[in-house]
Amino acid sequence: MPLSPLQQRISELSAKVVEIDDPVQFQRVSEELKDALREQVDRVRAMVKDAQRVSSALRSDAPESQPSAQNSSQKVREITLIVVPRRSA
Repeated sequence: MPLSPLQQRISELSAKVVEIDDPVQFQRVSEELKDALREQVDRVRAMVKDAQRVSSALRSDAPESQPSAQNSSQKVREITLIVVPRRSA
């Protein structure tokens, strides 16, 4: 998967900052890198928040898809009763 423009910028700034000898230029580039990293962190936080919102909505829309442990064992017993044949008398 190709890097996003922001990820590409972070990669370029990271490579550049380790090669700089001039303290003034180092300060400028490291500030640019910090800003880009902060933006990336903000984007990731927003993605996590969206994923949590979607997950919560899915759970509230489909309560049967998340059965409790008691319901699960009851369903397993029902399935077992259907699958296991009765013994002849």
